[in-house]
Amino acid sequence: VPRYFQDDLFHLVGERRRPPYRWFLLGPRRSGTCVHIDPLGTSAWNTVLSGRKLWVLFPPGTPKAIVKGREQLLKGEDDEAINYFVDMIPRMRRAHPELKIDQFIQYPGETIFVPGGWWHAVINLDDTIGITQNFCSKTNFPVVWRKTRTGRKKMAVKWLQKLRENYPELSNLALAINQADRSEANKAPNQARGQNSSSSSSSSSSSSSSSSSSSSSDSSDESPNDRRPSAHPKPASIQSNTRDEMDHRRQTKRPNSWIQDERDEHNKLTNGVVRMK
Repeated sequence: VPRYFQDDLFHLVGERRRPPYRWFLLGPRRSGTCVHIDPLGTSAWNTVLSGRKLWVLFPPGTPKAIVKGREQLLKGEDDEAINYFVDMIPRMRRAHPELKIDQFIQYPGETIFVPGGWWHAVINLDDTIGITQNFCSKTNFPVVWRKTRTGRKKMAVKWLQKLRENYPELSNLALAINQADRSEANKAPNQARGQNSSSSSSSSSSSSSSSSSSSSSDSSDESPNDRRPSAHPKPASIQSNTRDEMDHRRQTKRPNSWIQDERDEHNKLTNGVVRMK
């Protein structure tokens, strides 16, 4: 392992638990790897022992749809690594002149460092032999921890336990990251609830104003003799029918009789309103 990349924090969980991370590469000319981002936010180093490799890298944040180059793929064309370099990259450059692309050749004995989150693809210009490894160090730990926590949950539990024993400062950092992420996650629902509450209050206020306005209008149409207090408000149509019926009874019955009828009618309507609720 090159001395610059000695950190390997995944070793704490053991070979059985950790994902594949180190490869011995043998590739013929024109073979290669299509564009991708290394898993779990890890960084990588790649050393060529024999032959040459052509690399292309895109910085983090470059849109996936552009990097993949599917819009540049013509009908009937393959999307192998050789097609990506020979056909798609030149078309991408023409279609997106603002696109930032790092392209270079790696020679025997050279080591390439690929930071986490960078899109990259490789094509072998010769028959090549190489070695590569993905790793997590103290430098990229925050990103790798977030990715591992969601992508490899069981391994993350074991990893946190081992970090607590061997690197307590990283264990504390992981817990702080978790707390910060929980706080951020809780903000969104609270903000949404606040907006909904504000909207509901506004709607309720509007409804109340409308109801008050309607009530005032109805009251102005009534004569003083028609207004009777009621403990249970009724729909306007029911009130109107009730008043008509009561007026009719006033004209056709003795006072003591229509008072009793009015009470009976009131009880009927009250029971009806309760049932409707």
